[in-house]
Amino acid sequence: MHDIHTPEELDPATAFQAMERRLAGLTAAVDGLAVKLQEMHGRDYSPELAKIEGQFQKVRGAVKNFIELPAMVLTPETIAEQIEAAARDGRQADHQAWERARKDLQAAAASIGTVVASARKEQEQTKWMILVAGVTLVVGLFLGGFGWGSIRSMEPANWHCKDGLMRSVSRHPTRSIQRHSV
Repeated sequence: MHDIHTPEELDPATAFQAMERRLAGLTAAVDGLAVKLQEMHGRDYSPELAKIEGQFQKVRGAVKNFIELPAMVLTPETIAEQIEAAARDGRQADHQAWERARKDLQAAAASIGTVVASARKEQEQTKWMILVAGVTLVVGLFLGGFGWGSIRSMEPANWHCKDGLMRSVSRHPTRSIQRHSV
């Protein structure tokens, strides 16, 4: 690059020459830019434009496919309707599950109640059986101790001995018993 001097350091002729060189460089640059601009205007851009058009068609197809996606068709209203329908179905399924669980719980409680009632009835029956057995034992002991003599006195006289009993049974018309002597 050229040295820059202040105007006092240069004489006017040298300053004009420096300015002339700079102006010539600037003129050459502008002329070169004009030539490049002419080359750009005179050039055939058809291949580049065709390439751009092809890429644009691909982008257009991709955008069309993107727009046709189900998610892109949805509006806030349809999304809200779908959410409401899903929530309604979920609540209905939950309600049915709760209802089944409630019925199962009621059936289990009824079954437990039946078992408890059956156990209570069994306890009551056992208590009555013990009571009846006790009363029967007392009556049997009473009759065995005091009533045996009166029972023996009520039986026929021929029953008092074994032979008499056998004789009375053998005389019965419907039975025939053979006598064996031992």
